[in-house]
Amino acid sequence: MLILPNPSPQAASRKTLNILTVSFLVLCSKLAMAIPLSLGVGQQEALTFESLAKSVSVDRSGILDIQKGDTKSVVVITGKSEGFATLKINLYDGKTVVYDVTVSKSTKNSFSNMISSRRMPV
Repeated sequence: MLILPNPSPQAASRKTLNILTVSFLVLCSKLAMAIPLSLGVGQQEALTFESLAKSVSVDRSGILDIQKGDTKSVVVITGKSEGFATLKINLYDGKTVVYDVTVSKSTKNSFSNMISSRRMPV
């Protein structure tokens, strides 16, 4: 019979803290940071990725129109009506890209609205 020593309360506490820290870091690595994007009603934006898009979803219908681009690595979004929507794009390489998209009546002359096509660093 093998007899193991009883760990001290401090050792048990450190072990619990280490487990919680590792769990927290794993959870944080799985969370996707949302990329802000502004569009005007009727404005299109072509999003290009290094990997092919596996699936695309939007949390609110009627705000955005989503279409395939020339290739499966391009997703074209168009502002349909004023509002806010979260766009989630799952890629075949296992990565997920999330956009917080604001669609407004008029496009402001901001730098992000002047770019018609973006290459996303994924």
